[in-house]
Amino acid sequence: MGKRRLLQWYHNYALVLGVTSHRLLASGRVQQSWLARCYALLVNVFVLLSQPLILWRSTQYINANNWFPNLIPLTSYILYSVSYAAIAYTIVSRGRRDCALVELEGIVRRVMRQHPHRVERNLEYIFYTKLATMVFLCLTGMLMCFMMPNEHRWHVLLMTFIFQNAMNIPAVASYRYFLALWYMACSYQSINRRLEELLQAFKARLPRRDEREELRRLWSMHALLGQSLLRINKVYGLLMLAARFDFATFTVIDAYWGMLFMFSEKVPMYAVVFGSFNYWIRLVDFYLLDVMCDLTTRYQNNTYDAATEALWCQELNSYLIYARTSRLEISVCGLFTVNRERWFKMLGSMATFALLLLQFHLLLKDKFSL
Repeated sequence: MGKRRLLQWYHNYALVLGVTSHRLLASGRVQQSWLARCYALLVNVFVLLSQPLILWRSTQYINANNWFPNLIPLTSYILYSVSYAAIAYTIVSRGRRDCALVELEGIVRRVMRQHPHRVERNLEYIFYTKLATMVFLCLTGMLMCFMMPNEHRWHVLLMTFIFQNAMNIPAVASYRYFLALWYMACSYQSINRRLEELLQAFKARLPRRDEREELRRLWSMHALLGQSLLRINKVYGLLMLAARFDFATFTVIDAYWGMLFMFSEKVPMYAVVFGSFNYWIRLVDFYLLDVMCDLTTRYQNNTYDAATEALWCQELNSYLIYARTSRLEISVCGLFTVNRERWFKMLGSMATFALLLLQFHLLLKDKFSL
């Protein structure tokens, strides 16, 4: 199955959820119609109005059915409140994201048309792994209603289906951000590879006139990609902050719930295994997003070591000065830089908070117990 067909399925699901009003065509272009705009608007209004009630009923259902032994009820309210805030902002900011992504798509197509090349294997692995984790999370969300033990009431199953699909909205929107960074990384890789080829040729001779013109074009495309990266980072800044806060809340509270699961005799073993696997897949999914941020900045900040052995010209000198003075970093609303090291520090903090929550649970042993 081709990459384009997989992306078409993803875009169709994003359109069904109302994350976007654009549809991916077989040619690789995105298209928006008045029908898609109206549909996305109706779905967005429905989710914004219905989700608070569904989330409230879900917390009541969890507490009433006693899935967790003496669960602290406040944790479910906190988790679903943060999730709704992330869903609401994702929906409200849809228009800005669509405009920025359509503009980026045109720039990337231009770069890849002028300098087609084979994508490096590490980028291919990251692309398919991230796609697999996102598909798994979406499928488990849609099928969660069938995982509910001893539940056959159709209205509860329907509410669970709507609830779980709405919870997929931030993950689907974050995947669009990942795709934007992936396409930028591929474009930077194409530019870097072509420049390395030119530098190898310049070791034996001076640049020809057409090669000087190509250096100017590479410079222009590199600068255009940098501007797009800054705009995408700005447009997605608050969304990534909301998604990261939602992820941190999920990681802490679900780790606490998982510990209670393991000590409960009422919970079936398949639910424990399924919940644990889903938890780790979500960790990997978010980790790959930070990996992509790290790789994009690394390709953008290429060092061009081969330039020291090349015969210099004015165009090459100008390009290298620009490249060394325009190094970019991806940050979340300017609060901190996103990279793999920062992700592991964040994961360590979340593990600490999960243990503190469990200790708080054990300290109140008169009210809560394992």
